[in-house]
Amino acid sequence: MNKKIAAIDIGTNSFHLIVVEVFDDGHFEIVDRVKEVIRLSEGSKGDIKLISEEATQRAIGALKKFAGIANAHNAEIKAVATSAVRESQNKYEFIERIFDETKISIDVISGVEEGRLIYQGVLNAVPIFNKRILSIDIGGGALNLL
Repeated sequence: MNKKIAAIDIGTNSFHLIVVEVFDDGHFEIVDRVKEVIRLSEGSKGDIKLISEEATQRAIGALKKFAGIANAHNAEIKAVATSAVRESQNKYEFIERIFDETKISIDVISGVEEGRLIYQGVLNAVPIFNKRILSIDIGGGALNLL
């Protein structure tokens, strides 16, 4: 039986939603995708110390929209947060507030896991299985060499 998954990437500058239908043989097809510019780091000097109220409000609005899209597709939601949330001093308050207002549970992933997932995405998008490659992800808050 095929199922649908809505994957949400909560990044430093933008949030991404991709909804896929996963088939019994393991392959998947993209059925929807959305990007929202949130700028969790806006107003911070240097490294992110606190996610501001304004950024939190933008995040809540985007994630409510994403939840509506996921629900319209009857998709299970999986959300991960990267460096902006991982490094902020108020990450636990942010995560709790997001859940309270959107019912989306966020997993904060490590930098190593972030790199692994990016590499898996590259392997699924580009036919490079028998080649040596250098993949560089330049994010809003992290740099991953894969």
